[in-house]
Amino acid sequence: MVARDYANYNGTGEEDKWEYCAPVGSFKPNGYGLFDMAGNVYEWCQDWYSSDQKYRVLRGSNWGDGTSALRVAHRLDSNPNNRNLNGGIRCVANVP
Repeated sequence: MVARDYANYNGTGEEDKWEYCAPVGSFKPNGYGLFDMAGNVYEWCQDWYSSDQKYRVLRGSNWGDGTSALRVAHRLDSNPNNRNLNGGIRCVANVP
């Protein structure tokens, strides 16, 4: 598997047409058929980063990260009141 075919990360800028974020589904799905699980934008999670409940968990990686961060297990924290250009949410729906 070649990362540049599956994720938007630092290093794909010359190979794709997006300087920053790419539209959802712009890259191939993973082996489970899921799109954009790593790269493009960090995903806000409901989980608290620590027991003091000051910071929420962010997962994945973003368009500015290198290949070392391209994994779903990549985890960092951020204040839930912060806004940034490299974080987002994943909308999920049940499909009948």
